[in-house]
Amino acid sequence: MQQVSSFPNALRLNFPSTMADVDEVSQQARSFLLSHPSIPEPFSLLLALREALTNAVKHGNRNNPDLSVECLI
Repeated sequence: MQQVSSFPNALRLNFPSTMADVDEVSQQARSFLLSHPSIPEPFSLLLALREALTNAVKHGNRNNPDLSVECLI
């Protein structure tokens, strides 16, 4: 997984299309969102993010770890 921070107060991740990486990115996103108390309802955002990442891996990239997913929060 590659973390790229080109925006202030943003988390940008690029990771292989595996469900294990979705789990890791979700944990990093959780930590990031909880470190920003001004973000309302981080649970709802995390739920939507996890669903979007899962769809990207399963349906967009067909679980092909040679392909990657980019996430910007």
